[in-house]
Amino acid sequence: DMDGVTADFYSLLSSWFKVQHWKEIKTRKEILERLKGSSFFSEIPEFENTIQFYQLVDSMAKRNNASWSILSTPLEGDFDNSVKHKNIWLDRVFQKANVQAENRFFSHQKWKWSKKDTVLVDDRPKNINDFIERGEGEGIRFQNGESKMPKFISKLQQFLENK
Repeated sequence: DMDGVTADFYSLLSSWFKVQHWKEIKTRKEILERLKGSSFFSEIPEFENTIQFYQLVDSMAKRNNASWSILSTPLEGDFDNSVKHKNIWLDRVFQKANVQAENRFFSHQKWKWSKKDTVLVDDRPKNINDFIERGEGEGIRFQNGESKMPKFISKLQQFLENK
């Protein structure tokens, strides 16, 4: 996943709506209407550890003869535009990190990619639960700014060693 994991979605959302915390925004509909057709997703700031995060995932995957991909949710009702701007963001960040994901997938139904020997890294427990319950994959919750990087590294290494 990107938003909340490596892309600081919520700080930009708060800024765009001029609120202290994104939860102060009155309705989901208000958010969707404001972001549709915009360049929002290409403007999201990186977290302080975003480059390190991608470099770490890339090197751990390579050491374990594995690959990694991006699986991100597009904005509801604005698929093409939000994917375009997420790709702009990813191109820029991957170039800075000197890494490249094997694939980029964009879907509201992440569980459809849940196969044996796959792990979803996501900040939303619902996405992880669906991924595990509706498929054969595993999940690691990582919410940047709240989750601890050493714990994430340990869980990812454990998954890679047991796959």
